[in-house]
Amino acid sequence: MGNPEPDQLIAIAGGHAKVWIVELEHSTERLREARTLLTAVELERCERVIDPHRGRSLMLCRAALRQILASQIGVRPHAIELDAGPDGSPALAGRRDLSFSLSHTRGFAAVAVSDLARVGVDIELVSRRPASSVVARVLSPFEVANVAAAHGRESEAFLAHWTAKEACAKALGGGLARNLHMLELRDALSEPVLTDPRLASLRVRRLALAHGLIGALAAPAR
Repeated sequence: MGNPEPDQLIAIAGGHAKVWIVELEHSTERLREARTLLTAVELERCERVIDPHRGRSLMLCRAALRQILASQIGVRPHAIELDAGPDGSPALAGRRDLSFSLSHTRGFAAVAVSDLARVGVDIELVSRRPASSVVARVLSPFEVANVAAAHGRESEAFLAHWTAKEACAKALGGGLARNLHMLELRDALSEPVLTDPRLASLRVRRLALAHGLIGALAAPAR
């Protein structure tokens, strides 16, 4: 990846976030390079994944994350130290001036880096067709009605809600990823806004993406 330039620079919640979209190319060369960038613990985690394709994708994701963070801090990828945050999500060890978030779907990853305390990013393929059980688990009745009203765009409308909720859950932490129905949104296809006034400080932005992707970025205001 060399010294990667961000695909987007987004003003959000009183700060800025840089977003990179990375194609997860499973070539021998890219996988060999990725192996040289990861720690022994990271490599073991990737190799434990039952599906070999998913394990290789995870390896490429972690390598891309290290390269991007290294380019922002000014160190070599091997020197990046990652800790587990309070909710188990990865965080930069000893750094409170920079936050990041990672998301991946089939063939692509998204990395967001911000000067805000927390940031969340999520992407999905627009072609993904959700099961009805997933819709019921993720959406509130209000949102289900809004998705049903998006005639001809129901799948896209659901994914707009889902990616925005996942981004919000990552930005907020606290295990909300297991309770996405609690993060109710309006206008998810355009300018997503959380309906709960207690979460009014959380800002959400839709990402303008190519490659058949849909995604969102979220961060709490300073």
